[in-house]
Amino acid sequence: EGEIMRVLPIYFVYHYLESTSRWDIMGLEEHNSPLELKRKIREGITSILSFKRPREFSYSMWKDKEASTWLTALVVKTLGQMDKYVKVDSDMLSNSIFWLINKAQNDDGSFR
Repeated sequence: EGEIMRVLPIYFVYHYLESTSRWDIMGLEEHNSPLELKRKIREGITSILSFKRPREFSYSMWKDKEASTWLTALVVKTLGQMDKYVKVDSDMLSNSIFWLINKAQNDDGSFR
């Protein structure tokens, strides 16, 4: 969760500036450039992926601990949004969705 909260503001700034073509409001500094923000998003994605459970496509708050349904769903949503600007492995996202359906969803459609 902490890693997602670190990268989401960067993503939302990038998304806003890209969708409005308002990069001029960031100034000319190199650390504000589209390439630098994309680099920071990629670093954030790498950090988020480090919380993926081994041999599963679920995510945990702590490395190598119990899977979290809500965190896995948040990671899928977040990485799915970021894929518009920074390539994310679609097979990995699909497998996380399958994990949510097959391992975390109850028969009545609710999630545990």
